Amino acid sequence: MAPTWFMAVGILLIVFQASALESTEEPKCVPGFKSDVLIFRVTRKHLGPGTRLGR
Repeated sequence: MAPTWFMAVGILLIVFQASALESTEEPKCVPGFKSDVLIFRVTRKHLGPGTRLGR
């Protein structure tokens, strides 16, 4: 009974250590926008000149 318990605990420790090592990697996705302002082109019938949307 004891060797089975030690084996189960050992496997759990290995799994948790491996998952902890994986989470320390840098994210591969980097945001592409540096500004909070986005400009979209629309036709005149939708918006008048100088109209701002949002905040």
